[in-house]
Amino acid sequence: MTETMLFQKIVKAMQSIRQEMKQVHGDLNIPDIYFEETRKDDGSHCLMPLVALKTIPCGWLRAGGGCTMCGYQLVASLDRIPTEKNIIKQTEYTIRTVPSKIYPLITFSTAGSFLDTRELSDELRPKLLKMLADSGYKEFNFESRPEFLLNHERLSQLKEYFDTVSVGMGLESKNNLIRNVCVNKGTMLKTYELAAEALQKHNIYYDAYVLVGKPFLTATEDIEDTLKTVQYAFDLGFGRIFLMLCNIQPSTLTYCLYKKGKFEIPMLWSAIEIIKRLPAKDRSRVYIKGFNRAVPMPMELPQNCEKCNIQVMDKLIHWNLTGDFKHIENLPICNCIDQFKERLAVIADNPLKERIEQFLDGFTPESICNEA
Repeated sequence: MTETMLFQKIVKAMQSIRQEMKQVHGDLNIPDIYFEETRKDDGSHCLMPLVALKTIPCGWLRAGGGCTMCGYQLVASLDRIPTEKNIIKQTEYTIRTVPSKIYPLITFSTAGSFLDTRELSDELRPKLLKMLADSGYKEFNFESRPEFLLNHERLSQLKEYFDTVSVGMGLESKNNLIRNVCVNKGTMLKTYELAAEALQKHNIYYDAYVLVGKPFLTATEDIEDTLKTVQYAFDLGFGRIFLMLCNIQPSTLTYCLYKKGKFEIPMLWSAIEIIKRLPAKDRSRVYIKGFNRAVPMPMELPQNCEKCNIQVMDKLIHWNLTGDFKHIENLPICNCIDQFKERLAVIADNPLKERIEQFLDGFTPESICNEA
């Protein structure tokens, strides 16, 4: 079976799984907001609000079922189409709730891609940007799939309102089979490369999200793929890499597999192992996310054991805030690392492509998603 055929099958599988999505009803005039302490390039810390506008869902979720682990449909409006007035009121709420005098850096995006005209029209987007700029925000960050970063007019528009603009892209893996079948990303590497070129022309910074805990991979395969992906991203000019530890969200393939005992959430040791194996010159630009919070709040988060969870998470938080390797290097070893070593020792019986084929050949929503 070719990779194209596998991709077509995983899309159908995800579309079947997404039929179980449930709308989380909320006020269409109020966005989802949470806060994250972050380290800036100069080493200083700031508390950054992350605003997710309630828009229609990500276009890829609607067209191809979305990524196999993504639960972002829970911050979208599935059965109601927000009006322009709704989105403006969400922006006004943001300005009132997270004033720029306290939070000059803001992440402000949609339930999918900020530059997707189906989520925000070309008429509405500049109105929102002007509202934010006039309110005093100095640095603007957003999220987008790479295909929406190829429009130079829209990129130029961002710089009309903010001197400092940055975007986060979900790269997940440099391996086409892993990215487009295991993760069902629906993107090609060439698109990321073209997006990088376009962003460089407009002096817009760009960061990558790389998934740790990709379905169908062994723990060792996952770590090795992550290391290769991080190197590829740095070579492509990505400024920062966020290792996104896979959690469990409803109406996802990873949830279905997890429920059937066919998927293991990555242990925190996986992230530590990756940081240790990175070249020293690159480490400080790699952050670890998804182990203590996420939007929407997951059903299950990555962890080690009750004995060391708090201590390890504390070290990871300090790593994110300082980039000081001593927080990783001096981490006391807990007995649960033996469980992690057992995962690393697992060798798959057959190649990844065959593993995926076996799963997809026997896939039905009832066989994999119903309660055991």
